[in-house]
Amino acid sequence: MKRRRPRGRIIRVSRSSRRVSYRAFMNSPAWKNYRLAWLNTYDSKHKVRRCYCCGVAQADWHRPFDLHHRTYERFGGGERYDDLVLVCSGRGGCHPKITKAWRTRHETGLTMDLWQLTDHYRDKARGRPRLVPALVEKKAPAPVVVRMNRSRRRAS
Repeated sequence: MKRRRPRGRIIRVSRSSRRVSYRAFMNSPAWKNYRLAWLNTYDSKHKVRRCYCCGVAQADWHRPFDLHHRTYERFGGGERYDDLVLVCSGRGGCHPKITKAWRTRHETGLTMDLWQLTDHYRDKARGRPRLVPALVEKKAPAPVVVRMNRSRRRAS
């Protein structure tokens, strides 16, 4: 009898194949339908479309907003409403900043998950940053420089 993989189990795949499957899903009709349904639900709850992080209204931004995944646990069609947030995109927008921080997390030593990172950028953009231990830079102590007085007085 063939063993089935339990649902919800994470399978380790290469980074390039993850990108391919991500792009394939984001360009699929299923995602476009889910995105429209999510936006309709959002519009029914809110008067104006606003960026989750900085709070700018879409009418003031003059660029399309993106749906940002706060978690990839249910990625691929099983996303919950709270897994996604509306963020401003394009140059200077919040989405590129969050994405860059997430992609460079291994080089920078970031230890928080994507959900916490999104909330951190929201608090930072709205002027109330939290002290998050994962983002506090650990500065190495300054090296102690001992200078010796090399000038000697000549006896006259």
